[in-house]
Amino acid sequence: MAWPTLYERCAWIAKHFVAIIFAAQLFGCVSGVEYQGTRLEAEGRTLIRDPDVYKVVAESYPRYQVTQRFSPPSGLTYPMADIEPSDVWSVTHALSGHYLIYSETYSGRLCKLHAQVGSAGDASLNKLSGNCTPRWLYQIWVSPEGSVSGKWQQLSNPEVTRLKSDRWIILTLESRSGAEWGSQPLFRPMVPK
Repeated sequence: MAWPTLYERCAWIAKHFVAIIFAAQLFGCVSGVEYQGTRLEAEGRTLIRDPDVYKVVAESYPRYQVTQRFSPPSGLTYPMADIEPSDVWSVTHALSGHYLIYSETYSGRLCKLHAQVGSAGDASLNKLSGNCTPRWLYQIWVSPEGSVSGKWQQLSNPEVTRLKSDRWIILTLESRSGAEWGSQPLFRPMVPK
């Protein structure tokens, strides 16, 4: 058996170069939770590695609405849409006697607003269908009575997040006086029909 020539060895390396580089990169990749987690925990912030642990069946909890239109405080860097009385907020997660609520109609309006202001990949608007896919699901922590008990909580949208390990969140549940959210309770439990 003859040894491959220098040309044959170089040709083999060139042919498999992309696969070799890709494999080498995979061994160096860490998820966002591993990358950020140590620093956040060192700062004393609560990191939830898997928010699905606190997920609940929405039908077992009350749904919420505001009684009048409300302009909430901003999320991070982009404006937030007004919360309308027609928005129905359902409980998605429960933790320490507080509920994380989410509204499909509010999320749709907010997604379109973020797509209009160009929020760097936070929203993807299909111009033909008008459908908008948010990168983040903005939710609010409330007490069972409907008082806001935290600030905006961002959860990665499972429709666009590829790795479950990248769905980690920084817990934003905290005691609030409600000043930036107005008089409390802001949300009212809906009366079942």
